[in-house]
Amino acid sequence: MSDEVNRDYQVDSSSNNPGSMAEFRQYIDESHHDLVTLLTHQVTTILNPILADNESKHDRLVKQVERITRIVDYDEGNVFNNPEREENIPYLVRRDQNADEVLNRLHTQRGYHYQVTRIVEDVLNGMGINVGLMHRPYFVSAFPSAVQMTEVPMGVKNPKIITKFAGEGGESTVEHIAHYLVELGNLADNENLRMKFFPASLTKNAFTWFSYLRPSSILTWAQLEMPFMLNFIEQN
Repeated sequence: MSDEVNRDYQVDSSSNNPGSMAEFRQYIDESHHDLVTLLTHQVTTILNPILADNESKHDRLVKQVERITRIVDYDEGNVFNNPEREENIPYLVRRDQNADEVLNRLHTQRGYHYQVTRIVEDVLNGMGINVGLMHRPYFVSAFPSAVQMTEVPMGVKNPKIITKFAGEGGESTVEHIAHYLVELGNLADNENLRMKFFPASLTKNAFTWFSYLRPSSILTWAQLEMPFMLNFIEQN
């Protein structure tokens, strides 16, 4: 027992005085209460800044998401109120056009549409997720990983795709797909393989078009075939 306890209470270990024992128990209770109070204060001092910081981050995230919602709602409202507005009409790259030049021109003319993407980037980067959707430094396939990882059957070689579609005019999308499926042979029966090897049949403008498709946006052959045909409509 500490000198302070001995000095304040002078409790004789051999004494059976009920009053002394009551005082001692009271002292222990008060000390326990003081200890709990001190610990509570220390824990509060440590946790309050952490909780406040988390709440602040949450508030900032909520505000940024609200900004995205307002912008998207405003843009959709413009489409609803003015369906003929040129900026909201999907643009098809003709076979006599350079896909890179068309895309750059659209980026310049419709730059305000890309602010939503930049805000989403800011939100994700603020959460510690390092992304750069607008400046992706590498090619990301439009196919999901399930398609990319599909392999030809054991003992079968990968197909040699000879037919190429450039998207520069004088080419038929229907004929190209027909030639491609013939070259693919029995592998064409597997939808994933049919999709996986199709980019190998594209070159120049056509491959540029494919490279700009949204990552993991093509899940079926139909989702690949139809946009391909629409983007390279045969010229009369």
